[in-house]
Amino acid sequence: MLKLKENHPYLLVEGKEQKLAVAINGRLVIYDDWSQTRENSASRANKFIPAIPLTLAQWNSVPKVNGKGETII
Repeated sequence: MLKLKENHPYLLVEGKEQKLAVAINGRLVIYDDWSQTRENSASRANKFIPAIPLTLAQWNSVPKVNGKGETII
């Protein structure tokens, strides 16, 4: 299983669609739009943190939830 950096954005770069998520509590929280991700990935100095690209295999190796905390399969 992939070790995630807490509060860091991740981008799925393989497959039919790109998805963006932020690592929180060892899970990827998937957001539906970029504005939520930018807000959650900003550092204390208000700087944008570039997303770490993930392959489909890496993406599938970690638990995922939506913005409401509901598990995504």
